[in-house]
Amino acid sequence: MNGGHDGAPGGLMAALERAERAVGRIAGVVSVVLLAAIVGVIVLQVAVRHVATQPVIWTEEVARYLLVWFTMIGAGWLGRTGAHMGLGMGGGVPSGPRARLTECALYAVGTAVLLYIAVTTFLAAGTFTGASAALRIPTEVVYLALPVGCSLWAVHSLLSLVRLARGGPAHQPDADAPPMTAPEASS
Repeated sequence: MNGGHDGAPGGLMAALERAERAVGRIAGVVSVVLLAAIVGVIVLQVAVRHVATQPVIWTEEVARYLLVWFTMIGAGWLGRTGAHMGLGMGGGVPSGPRARLTECALYAVGTAVLLYIAVTTFLAAGTFTGASAALRIPTEVVYLALPVGCSLWAVHSLLSLVRLARGGPAHQPDADAPPMTAPEASS
């Protein structure tokens, strides 16, 4: 096992990891922009309600749809770093080779579920014919957030599975991000 990398710097896994980092950075920037837009729209809504006698009718709808996209893009982005939510099993995690096998199985199942959700919601999104109430945004634009976010997360999950199967860590450290550490327990 070679730590999850191809022998040559230009190997397939190295190229996939570079692409993963680039897509992760883009998803991070998009998430920050979406969050800033949500804050901006909500501030606008509050300001107009205090100044005008009539509230702006589209701000709540825009904030809601931005939140949906922010959540799904953010979930995919965090899936890259392993910072997403996890579930600890009551009996503890196996150690040694069983731990790696268990982790591989979890990533395999997780990837399959994410891909299933991505494909089925992508196909379902095309069947919606309605539009939003205030802005008349096609419903499929909102529903496409789910397959986009799940696809992004599935790609990261699949690469983590490959890294684990090759003997490396599930997640590659990002040189641009601060290290993530668990808070220290107080005595």
